Amino acid sequence: MVMSTLRVSAAMARTSEVLGQLKDGTRVTIAFDELREVTLRRSGETYYCDNGVRLVTYRTLSGMRECLENLGIGDLRGEAE
Repeated sequence: MVMSTLRVSAAMARTSEVLGQLKDGTRVTIAFDELREVTLRRSGETYYCDNGVRLVTYRTLSGMRECLENLGIGDLRGEAE
């Protein structure tokens, strides 16, 4: 099965939308500028964050949420679980 990829700029990315896409099986690439991007994906119950140099894995949705917050990705008005 081929995983679809959604590309989004960091300025437009929102945590709730990114997590929703990951839950639905979509890979998400977030571009910060012309040279820096991260690709997020989910396989089974494991979430992956790949910046091209380092691959980090998370076992929980809350771990991936924390990763997004560390990247500076958030929601305008918070988010509901």
